[in-house]
Amino acid sequence: MNPTIRETLAMVRGPVLIWVLLILLVGGTYAAAVSSLVPQLKTMIHFLVVAVQVGLIGVFFMNLRVARGLIWFAAVAGLYWLVIMFVLTFNDYKSRPPSSPCDRPGFTGSNSAQCVTDVK
Repeated sequence: MNPTIRETLAMVRGPVLIWVLLILLVGGTYAAAVSSLVPQLKTMIHFLVVAVQVGLIGVFFMNLRVARGLIWFAAVAGLYWLVIMFVLTFNDYKSRPPSSPCDRPGFTGSNSAQCVTDVK
């Protein structure tokens, strides 16, 4: 085999293997989604798969394995702010009451006329 071809194959092998691994992880996510597991376990599996995917993309495709400290700091700071946004979003979501006054009694000031469907 020609040394140039061997060198090209060596350069392509790593990204292709990571891509195949990412595709397998997507398949694992789909398998977990259509399985009969409890929803909490499905959610944990999805978050775990996403964390592995983010790690693989960061380390291999963004070249963080050979990066210096400032690049690592920028990557960690981005993940830190992403966590803050998720925490604030989930906190807002959990702090609100259910949105349908038709299904839940006890809403003060709710217009019960909006629940009546008068089709003629």
